[in-house]
Amino acid sequence: MAGLHRVSTVGNRSPSGQVWETGMVSAGGTDWERYSACHFEDPNTGLAVDVSPAGITVDHLDGLAPSMARAFDAMAALERGSVVNPDEGRAVGHYWLRAPDLAPDPEVAAAIKSSLAMPAEFVSLARAEGWRTVLHVGIGGSTTGPQFLCDAWSDQTDGLEVRFLDNADPDGVDRALRGLSGGLRRTVVSVVSKSGITPTPLEVVRELERAYRAADVDFASRAVATTMAGSALAVHATDNGWRAVFPLWDWVGGRTSVTSLVGLLPAALAGADTDCFLSGAAAVDALTRVPDLRRNPAALLAATWHHLGNGRGDRAMVVLPYRDRLALLPRWVQQLVMESVGKELDRGGRVVRQGLTVHGHKGVTDQHSYLQQLKDGRDDSFVTFVAAHRGSRAAGAGDPDLAEHLFSGLVGTLESLARKSRPAVVITVPDYRERSIGALVALFERAVGLYAELIDVNAYHQPGVDKHVALPVLDLRREALAHLAKTRAPLTAFELASALGCAERAVTVHRLLAHLATARPELVGVLPGGSPAKTRFHVVGNDADA
Repeated sequence: MAGLHRVSTVGNRSPSGQVWETGMVSAGGTDWERYSACHFEDPNTGLAVDVSPAGITVDHLDGLAPSMARAFDAMAALERGSVVNPDEGRAVGHYWLRAPDLAPDPEVAAAIKSSLAMPAEFVSLARAEGWRTVLHVGIGGSTTGPQFLCDAWSDQTDGLEVRFLDNADPDGVDRALRGLSGGLRRTVVSVVSKSGITPTPLEVVRELERAYRAADVDFASRAVATTMAGSALAVHATDNGWRAVFPLWDWVGGRTSVTSLVGLLPAALAGADTDCFLSGAAAVDALTRVPDLRRNPAALLAATWHHLGNGRGDRAMVVLPYRDRLALLPRWVQQLVMESVGKELDRGGRVVRQGLTVHGHKGVTDQHSYLQQLKDGRDDSFVTFVAAHRGSRAAGAGDPDLAEHLFSGLVGTLESLARKSRPAVVITVPDYRERSIGALVALFERAVGLYAELIDVNAYHQPGVDKHVALPVLDLRREALAHLAKTRAPLTAFELASALGCAERAVTVHRLLAHLATARPELVGVLPGGSPAKTRFHVVGNDADA
């Protein structure tokens, strides 16, 4: 049976001969007693969560039980479709994506079920068209989760290569377009934007459209969008005859969208079994609905985060996966956790400045890098080890000692940290295949939801995320260039900003012009003055329109 192992007085003695107390260890005790008391394992999924190295005891868990009971109730209300994101007036339904029948509205359930057939249908189309590569365009949650999945499962022999464009970097675009198997004619572009108005992916799409035109390849017949109905992207795709528009809903947040078509479509194109991925998530969803802190692995994680960080995130979480195929897991966990719980205000409007900082690396690499600080330096973090017992090698292939060295590195590092009283958590799954990663996704998503309830913040909005910060700066850049072209005289950044009526933005003006003078010397010239106050800029020639 899944759950924490209980300790009984009947016939059970510790290695030192001490009789274990009935029930669970309250405090102190041997390492074995704490391990036995604070180790969760589910034989169905193979998921195991061990919080004993974190120093948490049953007394700590019992102290959080009333708050956690309220968190369980809140999560149950969320899954019933309550409006839990009042800022945006919407429900949060990413759990329905792997259990459509739980959706409170039959139409929503039907829409989810319909969407689940779309990846396989599009994979068949991709094969018929002879496509070999996918350019996945997005930003934030639109790419972080899918990139994690595709990197983990990139060894599929019958899948397409998936390349990601998540930044407005022209060199990144050029690199993604370099060495395409079959060139652009064999390349499909998948654009993800929930709102359809996020500037970065739209700018990247324009760049790709230019590249396809230059290669005399039809872009529209090779482009698909995943977005909400009626969004600017949906309208653009429909008006321009794109190959398909896939659905996304307002109740799916970007950082929890990996089990929607945002993640399923690229994963299926890469050759993954997305049904198995969803089944792993659904199985752990069921485990993490159990309203018992000691028998719920996500609740154990949330309680441990709360305990180690004093309910304020006083310790950073360092995620260390011990498989190369899980190397991008820390990036996904980082976005999920920090965007969800990093909030200035609690739900009552009080200033709390909450958060839980997440870093990540990879074992056993960490033994030779920043483990030095984790072990000997500032005592302001805890490590979350993530292990997969099996890799992709068939039994008997290669040298088994190599894999044993890898796992032994995790255990040895854990013991090394324990000797310095540095806290840790250990999560293990059988492998890094689809079902196991589905389990990890569901575990962390529910842990974040429960932790947010414990600290009373809205986990499902992102008031601090500003996707449009470049636009007013671009406007200022155009105004500055136009004024320089009009005056035809070299000006300092302060003189130019004052002339534009925004002297308080002189620093920004200097940054923009100094950048242009280096990046675009054919557009902006510079007369160095030894300091920003004396450096003057001028337009070269008559072109201020770039």
